[in-house]
Amino acid sequence: MKIHRVSYDATNTHLAGTHSSLANKGKDKEGVRNRKLIQIGLGVTRSLGIPIFHHTREGNIHDTMMFREAIQQFNEMGIRKGLMVFDRGITSKTCVSELSNTGWHSLAGIPLHRGIKSAISNLDLEGMQKFRNIVIQGDTEFFVKPIKFKVGSVSGKLMVMQNSRKRQEIARLRRLKLIKARDELRDYGTDIPDELEIFFNKTKSINWHAITRAERFDGLSFIFTDAKIAAEEAVHLYFAKDIIERCFKLEKSILNLRPIRFWLDSKIKVHVLICHLALSLLTTCRIRLQKYSINEDIGGIFKKLNSIYKVYFSIDQSRDASFSKVNTLSKYQTSILKIIAPKLEM
Repeated sequence: MKIHRVSYDATNTHLAGTHSSLANKGKDKEGVRNRKLIQIGLGVTRSLGIPIFHHTREGNIHDTMMFREAIQQFNEMGIRKGLMVFDRGITSKTCVSELSNTGWHSLAGIPLHRGIKSAISNLDLEGMQKFRNIVIQGDTEFFVKPIKFKVGSVSGKLMVMQNSRKRQEIARLRRLKLIKARDELRDYGTDIPDELEIFFNKTKSINWHAITRAERFDGLSFIFTDAKIAAEEAVHLYFAKDIIERCFKLEKSILNLRPIRFWLDSKIKVHVLICHLALSLLTTCRIRLQKYSINEDIGGIFKKLNSIYKVYFSIDQSRDASFSKVNTLSKYQTSILKIIAPKLEM
């Protein structure tokens, strides 16, 4: 059976209408509160970002519940026994267990929690910073150390990733904030900001032990997988999921997925479907352009094609006195059209 590698993520978008039963007030992905939201999930192939399926649900459905439904949908489509890549906002013991029970392997981001802290309590984080542990992802250098770990009943590996540059920057900014808070408290009696209270003791002096504890986890992130893959491959595969985030960005920008200007649920779902069909066309164009080493943003490319138009002229609907003409195309527009629509006649 073919092994599939797919990515899944969920996002929300807000409505301009007021009568939808799908809409629920909440905070959207941009951090704006009290918008009427709906949830949209999207599954794509990991390598090329080709859309596989989408679903639309009420705005108060958690990402984890959306993902559990997606697992069933993938299986019903015959997409089984693969590697599922998903973000830490979706990860849960239930989801990882359901994937494992249906033949899937997980590659998932894991948020820092008590279980993670316990698992790395004896790990020499400074000792991780060795050349053999380096994994380069884009412009970022990670020191990666795999350790045994379980999510629920599923055994696998936890990739402990340390971004040393980010680690130093977080610690530096924290120290600057603490020094400022200490000086303002001493000179002006200013209250300590809520986020910094844990770093001061009852006598309002700095708690150095609290700083040391916090600095231990600076610049760390975590990936769990139960697949038999190397640490370097796991990191690259996980960050390749950004392709689905770019899909959402395309839909919300040039495909008018945000905001949705329909009121009825049926029209909202049709609008989302049309957006996903359009995304499939954009993806096809992007893949064709990449074969010619054209890696520009597909949205920017289509904006440059917007100036193309065709004029039709006729007199008394007579065929002999009618003609059509396309405005003069630039060399760039001509070359792009030949790639994405080679059979198009202008």
